[in-house]
Amino acid sequence: MSSSLADVLALINDVLQAAIVIFGASVVLYNLPHVRRDRVTSAFSAVILFVVLVYFSELLASRTIGLFTAEVWLRFGWFGIALVPAAAYHLADALMATTGAFGTRRRGRVVVAYLLGLAFFVAAQVTPWVITDVAPVPRAPHMVAGPLFGLFAAYYALASGLAVYTVWQARQRCVTSTTRSRMSVVLAAFPAAPLGVFPYQTFSRATSVGLPIWLTLIVGNLVVALMFALLTYYLAYFGRVSPDRVVRVRLFKFMARVPMTGTFVLLVYVLVGRASQVLGLPTETALAISVVATVMLVEWAVHYYKRPIERALQLNNEPDVRRIQELSERILTTRDLHQFLESILTATCDTLRTPTAFVAAITPDGPRLEVVVGPLRTPQELWQVTSWPEIADGDEPELERVDGFILWQNYWIRPLYARDDVNMLGIFGLEGRSPRPNLTMAESAVFERLAQQAAA
Repeated sequence: MSSSLADVLALINDVLQAAIVIFGASVVLYNLPHVRRDRVTSAFSAVILFVVLVYFSELLASRTIGLFTAEVWLRFGWFGIALVPAAAYHLADALMATTGAFGTRRRGRVVVAYLLGLAFFVAAQVTPWVITDVAPVPRAPHMVAGPLFGLFAAYYALASGLAVYTVWQARQRCVTSTTRSRMSVVLAAFPAAPLGVFPYQTFSRATSVGLPIWLTLIVGNLVVALMFALLTYYLAYFGRVSPDRVVRVRLFKFMARVPMTGTFVLLVYVLVGRASQVLGLPTETALAISVVATVMLVEWAVHYYKRPIERALQLNNEPDVRRIQELSERILTTRDLHQFLESILTATCDTLRTPTAFVAAITPDGPRLEVVVGPLRTPQELWQVTSWPEIADGDEPELERVDGFILWQNYWIRPLYARDDVNMLGIFGLEGRSPRPNLTMAESAVFERLAQQAAA
């Protein structure tokens, strides 16, 4: 295999490992507020944390310059390797408890599994029994198996197999079809952690990595990422008191803003760092511009396409949910309403060149002034009239009407109606700049739009 192809495959593998690290760390952060309240969440967070440690250490070891530093990172990663089976069995025990099976023996086996994992980790650090030295493979250094590695592999297989069997038992105990279907997906994706972090390369003393190995690593990382995504999605429902729709929306919003943004930034960083010479820019300048632009574009896309994406994923496809989505944007406090009306009146005064404008609501006791801009010189009789709906309908023939305005002394009054054009909501008044309305076509168009906004 050529060196350039090996470099490309190694880069793809590193990016996938980094994406898993970003995703896993984000899942741990997302679950952090619920860790103390729910056993499933705390156990799953432990599994993800140990997996992240393994992938993170291998990623850094593949990028180190000296073998000594690579060995330090690889030995650090053994903390996750040794404890993943115990954490998997811990998660299986928590899932079993959700079906009403509370067993003290299982709890004891969880403690024993953690103690054995810690013992193997300590042995891997201070003795050559489990692992010996580092194999200097370019772009993929790894530890070599020691004489007791087979014992560790037996513990690893036993704890992992017991964890999978316990999840299968939990699935069999599920009563409802909903929990059974969720547990079925969890069972199918459950082996991702133990299979994904087991140190298979410790058996090899090869000095290079061939094409089949690189392809196996890449495909394996893709499968692990997919299975972790399924586990995260289906385990998010356990221990939550919110409706399923709310849980889904919160999860997808967080994943879109945190791990997806981080992954895109990583990809751009890697690609631009290698293509900066082609762009003719210093590497630092190209990276700074590209990273900032990526964050801005991803956040803009998440904000702008949030609702279409949710509906495409059938997260918020009901009409009631759409109305709930728009509620926070449509609801107004009294202060918000006054500020909104004030901006409309200010725009009216500036556009129509009039010194005063006001909006009043229609109440059973007559008009109630909501907002006024400019000096209001309206006679008190305007607020004492209780029959404005009748006046608007033309029951007062002595009042002159021009171009939709009712002329009240020196004011032009425009009635504001609801969407049905029947119920009168209020009146929009402005001090006339002339005895009779003389708006141009452009001014009339602007005023109609402002009046509709005021009514809305």
